[in-house]
Amino acid sequence: MAILRRKRSPDGRMSLGDHLRELRRRIVIAASAILVGSVLGWFEYDSLFTQLMAPLRKLEAERGGLVNINFGGITQPFTVQLQVDVAHILPARVMLKGWRIAVLLIFVFAAAMTPTPDAWTMLVLAFPMVGLFYAAVGVSMLLDKRRARREPDWAKVPDDEASPL
Repeated sequence: MAILRRKRSPDGRMSLGDHLRELRRRIVIAASAILVGSVLGWFEYDSLFTQLMAPLRKLEAERGGLVNINFGGITQPFTVQLQVDVAHILPARVMLKGWRIAVLLIFVFAAAMTPTPDAWTMLVLAFPMVGLFYAAVGVSMLLDKRRARREPDWAKVPDDEASPL
């Protein structure tokens, strides 16, 4: 591999081709590392899972089986958000107006739910939830656009006006 590399410029400059070759090299290294890690994870899954669950099982034994981890509850607000849009109660534009409050509440929830006082754990919980919030708003926008296309013109006429029918 070293034979194929060009000598470095003394002033540290690279041509576009050199940059692209360097990018390709880094992508190959990253993909190889992911592949090796995936293969090792596939074969070592049972032992790794046992080691990761050991502290929780110890805690469960100490507390008499009261440890319950439920990550499905994290996605519940976003399924409710979509259901509210599908039921024509809250359109996506209204959901998007309240994004600041939603993100603040997500971070408060994440801070309360993390078991450690460090910010990194809170961020690991909060960022996917914020992503789910915006994904739900995006899906709601798509549903609202589809609903607007399918809705007939006479449905938009106010109650006190005559329709073109």
